[in-house]
Amino acid sequence: MGLDKLYSIPEAAKLLGGISTWTVQSWLSAGRLRRTKVGRRTMISESELKRFLRESNAAHAEHAKTVTEFITEHDLAPQMNDVSHAHEG
Repeated sequence: MGLDKLYSIPEAAKLLGGISTWTVQSWLSAGRLRRTKVGRRTMISESELKRFLRESNAAHAEHAKTVTEFITEHDLAPQMNDVSHAHEG
């Protein structure tokens, strides 16, 4: 098993779509991202970034599915189209 590549907070922020370093710090503090300490430096492993993205994408997909089911169950699809067309004109 090889060593995992480690990224600094600014590097991780860029890899996560150019988000702010403050957001990465917040996610580390909240435990959403796991840190690896190298001396006094906080680093984030490549496998941790992959795990975070995989879980975030799964959560987003589940939320989108739930919203779609709600719209379908409550027959809101025609109303949603009316709203989107109202902003076109």
